[in-house]
Formats: sequence, structure tokens, C-alpha cells
Amino acid sequence: RADGFLVDGHRPLSGGAAEAAGDHRLAMAFAVAALGARGPSLVRGAEVVDVSYPGFFETLASLASERL
Repeated sequence: RADGFLVDGHRPLSGGAAEAAGDHRLAMAFAVAALGARGPSLVRGAEVVDVSYPGFFETLASLASERL
């Protein structure tokens, strides 16, 4: 897509590395996707989330631990 991207598929996500490229929205989306991925995941440049949601990773960790 010219204005974004589409994730389409039926296979589980596997771990890997993703680059946030200075975009807080991508960093947050990749972090959420990593929760369901099989294997270790890394979001490079994840600190950019502080631009819009300084407590994002603490909130995400809290929500993820409630799910377990």
C-alpha cells in the first residue's frame, strides 16, 4: 500500500528484529506484535515511543503479565 502496510497471513509470527525508523507508531506496533511472536524479538529505536507515550513499555508489560 502506498500509505501504509498490510499484514496478511495465517502463519504465526516468528521472532526477529524490526527497525522503528524514528516512528513511534511503528515501534509500538512492532512491540505488540512481538508479544505473539515465537522466538526473541528486538525493536531497534524503540525509545522513540517516549514522544507520544512515555510509559508505553511499562503499560504493555503490565497488560502482558495480566494475560499470563
